[in-house]
Amino acid sequence: MQYSTKKCILTYSGAIMFAFGFGIMLDGIFYRTTGATSGAVLNSAGNAVVKSVPHWCGLLLILLGARNFTFGIAQWKYGVNCCGGGACEVLFVNLMALIVSLAAVGLAILGSWDVLNNASASSIGSVPDFTYLISIWFMSLMCAILALMSMCAGCLPVGEPQEEEEIEMQQYGHDNPQFSKY
Repeated sequence: MQYSTKKCILTYSGAIMFAFGFGIMLDGIFYRTTGATSGAVLNSAGNAVVKSVPHWCGLLLILLGARNFTFGIAQWKYGVNCCGGGACEVLFVNLMALIVSLAAVGLAILGSWDVLNNASASSIGSVPDFTYLISIWFMSLMCAILALMSMCAGCLPVGEPQEEEEIEMQQYGHDNPQFSKY
């Protein structure tokens, strides 16, 4: 893998994870304040805790996404070989992002279990919980996919610098004498 490719993957996945974390956090605020309760699953205090989890997961995804973003713009090479050069830190941060995003999905489902069980196709659209659940599920699952992609990018070794220069020369036509100004 080229160094520039790894930088792009980590930078863009961090930026998107940051944005989705912000969206999850805002949806978590509104999701927590909706009136539906799931007394059959949890008591009201437990329901309040479970329904506040997406808000805190969104906040953590903002922080983990920002750290992932800084991996991409770092000046030194993360993951020069599979077990060194910062690959373990990339893996740890993205493993935490994966766990946090899947926790947001799972606990959002648990918090609205009664709403989902008692819903019909005609009535589910009018339930505010369902609208927030769909957005939390989508953004959390996208963050999980980005975390997996970044973990894979962190594990792949970076090629030698001279290989990157040769590829760049070929890419921009500098090895062709017809286009060379030098």
